Amino acid sequence: YRSDKARAERVLEDLVTQEKNARYHITEVEPRTLGDTVCRSLAMLKNCRLLSSGELFDMLSPLRLAAFAGVIEGIELSEIEELMNKIDLNAMEIAPDAPQRYTDDSARADEINERFRSVILSELGEEKFL
Repeated sequence: YRSDKARAERVLEDLVTQEKNARYHITEVEPRTLGDTVCRSLAMLKNCRLLSSGELFDMLSPLRLAAFAGVIEGIELSEIEELMNKIDLNAMEIAPDAPQRYTDDSARADEINERFRSVILSELGEEKFL
């Protein structure tokens, strides 16, 4: 039991170290890549007309990192995490041509458009990305 617990703790420590290294690399070594992803996500979230839950999750992921790095303003990291936690990626998908899917995707897009309308790059984000 102790060796399993110690092994799990080492794996967790390695995972945390890899996450920190990846975060450093994307924010400090390749900031333009992060900037492009953040700006594209913001543009889509402000202007999309249909938005699936999977697309929303994919667009919130870089914004979570951006909020953590302080390069966006108008939304807190905790709110992004709350939005991400509400997404059920394991839910059964409705058939792509089903009318309900478009109604849900449309309503989701309208809600997200309104919420992200005021989210912008911070002064630090503009310095790093522009």
